[in-house]
Amino acid sequence: YHREELIGQDHRILNSGVHPRSFWKEMYQSILRGEVWRGDVCNRAKDGSRYWVDTAVKAIRDETGRVRNFVAIRLDITARKEAEQALLHANQNLEGATRRANDLAAHAEEANRLKSEFLANMSHEIRTPMTAILGYADLLSDNDQPSKLNHDQLEYVKTIRRNGTHLLKLINDILDVSKIAAGKLLVEQIETDPVGILHDVLETMQVKAREGEVSLRFEIDTSMPRLIQSDPTRFRQILVNLVGNAIKFSPGGEVTVRMAVDEVEPNQWSLQVDVADTGIGISEEDMSRLFGAFRQASAGVSRQFGGTGLGLHISQQLALLLGGELAARSRPDKGSVFTLTVPVGPYESMVWPAAASSTVEERTTTLRTAEPAHPPPPRLDRASILLVEDGEDNQRLIAHYLRAAGAEVTIVGNGRLALEAMTADGSVGGQFKSELPFDLILSDIQMPEMDGYTLAARLRTRGWTGPLLALTANAMPLDEDQSLSVGFDAHLTKPINREALITECAQWLAHVRPNERESESARVL
Repeated sequence: YHREELIGQDHRILNSGVHPRSFWKEMYQSILRGEVWRGDVCNRAKDGSRYWVDTAVKAIRDETGRVRNFVAIRLDITARKEAEQALLHANQNLEGATRRANDLAAHAEEANRLKSEFLANMSHEIRTPMTAILGYADLLSDNDQPSKLNHDQLEYVKTIRRNGTHLLKLINDILDVSKIAAGKLLVEQIETDPVGILHDVLETMQVKAREGEVSLRFEIDTSMPRLIQSDPTRFRQILVNLVGNAIKFSPGGEVTVRMAVDEVEPNQWSLQVDVADTGIGISEEDMSRLFGAFRQASAGVSRQFGGTGLGLHISQQLALLLGGELAARSRPDKGSVFTLTVPVGPYESMVWPAAASSTVEERTTTLRTAEPAHPPPPRLDRASILLVEDGEDNQRLIAHYLRAAGAEVTIVGNGRLALEAMTADGSVGGQFKSELPFDLILSDIQMPEMDGYTLAARLRTRGWTGPLLALTANAMPLDEDQSLSVGFDAHLTKPINREALITECAQWLAHVRPNERESESARVL
């Protein structure tokens, strides 16, 4: 405004309409009390634009004390207010973005939970019938039992067995990929025998190599340590994938595995395993997608050789979890070399042999000519075992395995019946029998009326100290933790092969000496 436009006007000419009547009322009451009012006021300029002023207002009184007028001192703070509004708007946007991000995270967490539940249920529902499929296929093709099947029928059974094993491997691979993606696949750092693991892997792969007419050999540096710090389970898993792939893609060719350790930095050693083959090789274009999940070199390779493309992806992720890496180099029709590198720490953390036991050539010759030695499976003679399992097919199969190994087997369909079988009056809450009827209990987890977790907890609470093994299709990482937490001694996942089941039972029964079995009744309620 110009000066002449303002003379004779009061403050209302600048009223912006932003403030409510209560704002002005509070201001006037403060002034009339003789106070100096201080605050921010939004005014309207002549052109209609709004501006903010930091205002101090004081009443002017005459000689009688009456308020005649007032004086106001104002400082333009529009820029500050605009900055504050911009900051407030930014904060509101940030809060909104944070809420949206939290909502997205919650949705993602819920999606992961649902995915985990789906995978767990899928795994359980497939593993349960796979136990029967693979188990009865084994019984039909058992070389130790007389069979009435002719040659063609035995080949049919072997086909069922081979495809069932392939399906089980696919389930395990999908679960591993899921655990890796969720960050729930953990690795250990314990004493690991790399040469022993390599021997086991190559002996296992000999049958597959002979079927593909592949020459399988290995070379080990004579200065290899006997023990390193790593995760033996994951190390073995990587080797199985790499050697299995090399054999599959090298029909009629040769696969060579080389193992050595090297000091990559001062007192920091690394284990290197090269798996070289003379197979079909990989083009430069296909190399770029080689380690992707569900990826193979090309559609033609997938059609010719089969597979899901998960093995190399899992192996690379496991190598990273071990602190190392997995790399590859290849030429079409010239073969491939996959190199696994794993750090093994300082020199003093490894256990070194006193002297090399043989040369590389001797070891190579031994592997190529000798068949793997399979010791006879242990016996369970006179062991009394309670099998708690609700599936009739699995009841017959598992009981057959145990009885064939010499055990006496009692079968019940759930946890309630298991407790009733152990009490003197046949009730769930009754006293245990004076002479305990069982040396070992094998229990499923998911059962009607009373599940395996509840059974284990009640047995341990009431003083049962005998071996208690979970034999279940629950195969997720937390499933084993839950089994052990409620009182199970071990968590065995279905489908399980006969030798592994009998060996596990024999090992746990070995911990229970005869005099302990006789005195067990004195320690239970």
